[in-house]
Amino acid sequence: MRIVITNAIVVMAVLVAVGTVNVVAVNTQQHTNHTMLKDIIGGIADLFTKDEPKPRNIRDYISSKLELQNPNLLEEFTQQSKMIESSGGTNTVNEESSARGDFQFLTEGEGNAFQTGLNRVANTYEAMGVKIPSWVSKAKDHNDPIKLSSKQQEELFLANLWQQKGTSNLFKRIDEGDGLAKYQLYANYHHTNPDEATNELALSMFEL
Repeated sequence: MRIVITNAIVVMAVLVAVGTVNVVAVNTQQHTNHTMLKDIIGGIADLFTKDEPKPRNIRDYISSKLELQNPNLLEEFTQQSKMIESSGGTNTVNEESSARGDFQFLTEGEGNAFQTGLNRVANTYEAMGVKIPSWVSKAKDHNDPIKLSSKQQEELFLANLWQQKGTSNLFKRIDEGDGLAKYQLYANYHHTNPDEATNELALSMFEL
């Protein structure tokens, strides 16, 4: 009789031990599943809350804002405009006016286009969420586009166009390969009053 009772106790102890192990295993699995679920949910949330990388330059910013598909065409327009204005950055001083630099911004008078452009480039950098580069404030003091690098002058050129009302649609048309839009953006919003020679050169450059 004593042997039967002892065996029964042993069996019960084994059952209790097995049950405990199973409970621990279930709890561990549940904890693992819960942790995995949290990681998955966290990953999905990151997709919606993670900040987008800031654009590297104003051309990228405009391309992003307007969802342009061919930013190379915007770069092409920039270089074509530079060719019209200063033969690609080789003739940067206009002896007949205060126009200077790759894009021939006027630097004197009430309509000081250079200072206006600098204000617009500063506003664009602020809209981009980046710190305004020191070259902008320095340029406001020295008032000379020639002292800017080629890339800085391109930033100035694009920001000056971007900040003007009515240019977004022209940027989009340029992205679609519209040469007339290039001419309109250049002639109406950058040069604003091209003489006959400049007009003919622009039409030729934009293949019109």
